[in-house]
Amino acid sequence: MKPKTMKTCLIFLLCLLTFGMFTGCQKGDPRSKTLVPAAGVVVYKGSPVTGATVTFFNEDDPRKPGGSAITKDNGTFAISMYGDGDGTNPGNYKVTVVKIEVKSTLTDEQILEHERKGEAIPENASKSVSLLPKKYENKKSSDISIVIPPKGDKEIKIELKD
Repeated sequence: MKPKTMKTCLIFLLCLLTFGMFTGCQKGDPRSKTLVPAAGVVVYKGSPVTGATVTFFNEDDPRKPGGSAITKDNGTFAISMYGDGDGTNPGNYKVTVVKIEVKSTLTDEQILEHERKGEAIPENASKSVSLLPKKYENKKSSDISIVIPPKGDKEIKIELKD
């Protein structure tokens, strides 16, 4: 290999290595560096709420995301903005909590009859039923406001009321 070609290859490899150190070797999403923990529990009628979607809406700057989570079996949640309970930015949030169940309007016999005939189940054969008070489904009607301090909050308690 010619000295000039070898020098060019070395410079290219050095640049590639340097670029890799500053881009590909970072841990996690770089956007998550400003996030703080936001975690807690959702309770309704004295019991933990399982499988509900908790969404934080940024009140300081509505253009910025707030994050969301799905409650676990014990009602606990950890808000994620970019993934895996990474938290949210400090600030003021309006919060919604939604748990919907889809129920069939057909009996088991009616469903079997459609299947025997090779027919599709009609689109209007199911309905959505909210399992929590409807006021918590929309940020305009929800009365849940939470302030996330600069160091975060891991003990948020959201008590839903009728």
